[in-house]
Amino acid sequence: MFTNKVFVVTGGGGILCSTLCSSFSETGARVAVLDLNKETADNVAKRIIEKGGVPKGYQTNVLKKENIETLQKQVYNDLGPYET
Repeated sequence: MFTNKVFVVTGGGGILCSTLCSSFSETGARVAVLDLNKETADNVAKRIIEKGGVPKGYQTNVLKKENIETLQKQVYNDLGPYET
């Protein structure tokens, strides 16, 4: 369904959003897991990898514009092109 699409999920380390990350991945999406805590984002990504998904964890504060601009380039480089 979402094969080769990139989903960027803010708050991806939380209960609800980590479930969203897993669900998107199960449909073929590549998932950028964003969270204030890098370790939390990486743990969600690790669980998705164990299920065969393609995630990447990122630490960021989405309330700061400069973080988002830098992160956009990182996600593109790590997970490939995406539609805006």
